[in-house]
Amino acid sequence: LNGRTIASKDSIEGQKHSKWMTVFIEDLLAEANVSIDQLHAIAVSQGPGSYTGLRVAYSIAKGMALRLNIPIIEIPTLEALGYSFHPTYDKPFCKVSTIDARRMEVYWRITDAQDSCITNTEAHIYSESSFDHLLSYERIYIIGDGGEKINELQWGDDVMKKIHVIEHLTFASNLSSLAFKKYEKAQFADVAYCVPFYLKSPRITTSKKKI
Repeated sequence: LNGRTIASKDSIEGQKHSKWMTVFIEDLLAEANVSIDQLHAIAVSQGPGSYTGLRVAYSIAKGMALRLNIPIIEIPTLEALGYSFHPTYDKPFCKVSTIDARRMEVYWRITDAQDSCITNTEAHIYSESSFDHLLSYERIYIIGDGGEKINELQWGDDVMKKIHVIEHLTFASNLSSLAFKKYEKAQFADVAYCVPFYLKSPRITTSKKKI
């Protein structure tokens, strides 16, 4: 409501999107006492992220938007992740929003304390020099599940004393304020042609099942 979340429902179960997403929507509308016909827009997490999750989310969002004749608002996933974390620290810091992308690779986006972009969303493979360009900041907050890889490399003491790994995930409620700002500016996606931001091609593997 005006950028404020009035009801939310989350799940961290993998590969269950098609089963619970429509159920969650129905439950939330009932909980908020809102009719589906009262919706003015639909916000969707744009990616990068799970290929299956993004495809399902976009399919449902586009179906609802076309049926209700309302717009879709796309919110980059890492932008929402970083924007939703507000550390109380009065010295210069930066936020490295991350999503695990297998092995030592992450999707990351780096912003400063004012949420101005330092490094736009990209795929990055962690190395001992990954954070050297951020050493001018007093603290480096690593946000998201890409932070779990930090202990797998030998970082210098000058880096480790600045790094703070934050267990923080992207939830639908993180989109509210960013989506409302876009709604006020009528920054809508093309419902017919909008697609998820995968960043990388799907990883296709051969089935191990014997015939």
